[in-house]
Amino acid sequence: MTAALALNPAHATGQELLEHWLPRLEEALDAGHQAAVEERQRRAWAFEPVDHLPIMVTLRDDVAHQTFGRTGWPTFDWEQQMADPARMLLNELAPAWESTLLKDDKCFSIRPNLGIGTIPTLVGCQVAFDNASEDSMPWVVRPEGYSERDNLQRLMDAGIPDLDGGNTSTYRRIVEAWRVSLQPYPKLRRFCHLTLPDNQGPFNLAFHLRGEALYLDVYDDPAWVHQFLGCISRLYVAASKHYKAILGEPLDQGFYWNWRLRGGVRNVDDNSVLLGPEQYGQFVKPYNDRSFGPFGGGAHHFCGNVEHIFDSAVRIENLSGVHLGNPELNKFEYVWSRTSARKVCLLWDMPLPEAQRGVVRTGIVIREKVKSMEQARQVVEQYQAN
Repeated sequence: MTAALALNPAHATGQELLEHWLPRLEEALDAGHQAAVEERQRRAWAFEPVDHLPIMVTLRDDVAHQTFGRTGWPTFDWEQQMADPARMLLNELAPAWESTLLKDDKCFSIRPNLGIGTIPTLVGCQVAFDNASEDSMPWVVRPEGYSERDNLQRLMDAGIPDLDGGNTSTYRRIVEAWRVSLQPYPKLRRFCHLTLPDNQGPFNLAFHLRGEALYLDVYDDPAWVHQFLGCISRLYVAASKHYKAILGEPLDQGFYWNWRLRGGVRNVDDNSVLLGPEQYGQFVKPYNDRSFGPFGGGAHHFCGNVEHIFDSAVRIENLSGVHLGNPELNKFEYVWSRTSARKVCLLWDMPLPEAQRGVVRTGIVIREKVKSMEQARQVVEQYQAN
């Protein structure tokens, strides 16, 4: 066994790991296939004809934060990633390696993964994480007393904070380090797209800052909630523009979670599913409208059963894609009838129902989570044969 093949991720430096793995990914990456994948996703998002429905197959469930199997590519826990941009880059490239083995339809996206608190750190919060594994999920930590109305009112009165504060310097440092690491590899530079951090969305951000009291505020002081959400949506837009400037990415273009977006951002709206349809239409949709507008649209994500608010959500202005974190809790025919009618791409993380195979021809990107590479290859072959 050569020294290179015997490289131990536990003892090698990040630079040594990159020098070992990046040339292998560069060699394995089929540029012709990947260019066709990016065009296939573009066409599917635009409801144009495709030769087959884009299919992404993965051994990792990003929503549930569970890993089902390994490909041999090295991955690392949160502490290792946060301490070393090289190790974080390798984690982010794991789906690309998986895809070169499968020849599926992932568009490679690499995200400086600072958790869900990047924007909250701009206004005084911090991010914490459980170091159990790469499957752990960071969360937002508010200082004691932070969520009180008087404190939040002072934040609103202060206007947009310093966008270079909080974790922005960390984000910028990771982006710059990754550009240097990818520079010697022309195919990786072309097809591994750096992305925005997880910027969440207006209602989610409001919840991270205010906590559960936000749900009572909707009834007790709706005028204040509107003022609060207006400030938060302006911050979401300003921060997203700032991070895009760091990336050098056009406002209306972007990649995320191995999608090629139609539009420039992803909006996360998990906390809104606890509201009723009337409250969603009044307190959530208008601020989602504002958030997508400057970026020519984008992908909207929420978890849970969303059918009670879906008719309102699918009408978000400039919406171009909807991702359901829990598709198993929602009926495909229900959501597809509404997304397809409005030419909103459905990002569906389950097998396409058997009755819809050969019927649904575009306007959808499918992601299937599998337990082995053998199963993954079978899934890819099934979709590419149709």
